[in-house]
Amino acid sequence: MNEEKKTGNRGRILYLILIFLLLGMNGWLFYNAVQNKTEREENARLLEEAKIANKLLDEQYQTAKQQLTDQKGDFSEKDSLIAVLEAELDSRRNEIATLLKTCNFFNGNAKTNEKKIDEVKEEVKTMEVDCSQYKAQLDELNARYLALQEDFEELQFLYEQEVGRSEQLQYDKDSILDLAGFILSKDITITGIRKRGNGNDAEGQNAKHTEMLKICFDVLPNRLSAGKDQTFLVRIIAPNGKVLFDTKNGSGEFVNKEKTEDNLYSMAATYKYDGYEVESHCVYWEQDEEFKAGTYTVKLYHNGYLSSRSSFTLKKAVMEDLMSKMN
Repeated sequence: MNEEKKTGNRGRILYLILIFLLLGMNGWLFYNAVQNKTEREENARLLEEAKIANKLLDEQYQTAKQQLTDQKGDFSEKDSLIAVLEAELDSRRNEIATLLKTCNFFNGNAKTNEKKIDEVKEEVKTMEVDCSQYKAQLDELNARYLALQEDFEELQFLYEQEVGRSEQLQYDKDSILDLAGFILSKDITITGIRKRGNGNDAEGQNAKHTEMLKICFDVLPNRLSAGKDQTFLVRIIAPNGKVLFDTKNGSGEFVNKEKTEDNLYSMAATYKYDGYEVESHCVYWEQDEEFKAGTYTVKLYHNGYLSSRSSFTLKKAVMEDLMSKMN
């Protein structure tokens, strides 16, 4: 009887132990289930925060990248700095993106993930500060560049002023030298020439018989121009008011320092100029067309200034003149 009683007691104790074990296991499973649910909910919340942080990171990166790109091309020093800043920006973005990838929002520990998300947020804030510093560096560089540009423009203006002053002084010097070296001439004579087969040319004032013009003049002394070749330009103005011009005879244009519009000359004559006494020279003008009757004017120029002038008249033939009067 006692044995049966002991055996029954042992059985009840064993059942009680099993019941407590089952209750404990159920409690542990319930607790674990609750913990897993909390962990999943926490990871789900952290995943949303990670998405927000990643979006903010991408927006900051794209904005900063565009700002750097927009400032390219102004000057080489600035482009070099932008290249360095772009490399730093790419490096920071890659570091933060790598940190985000290490988060395990499905099977990982929520506390560990939360710690990493907090670190990502701090890095994003730091990158925002860095972007502001990038802009400040570029603004400072731009300000220095503008200051240098203003200094350069001022120096350029001063330089151009000095160049203009120098050119004016050179022009004044040249003008003074031109005036000082200017050679006067006088006694211009113009004669109509008709060639003869015997070599003895006939001179006269008959337009019909004139085949060339002989223009002679005297050149006065000027010691400042002595011992140098001197060129005299001859303008022959026909009765119709036009300059006799033929490039085959050496006609051309010159700088008339008294009347800029009168810039054509008929011929040029260059002589070795002694400069200590009066010198006499002659030039000849030939043309294919006939010389018209009327008054011709000859102007002689030296160094762009009028040296002397004279006029002469080629007359019509006697019979031609008589017939013209009768008509």
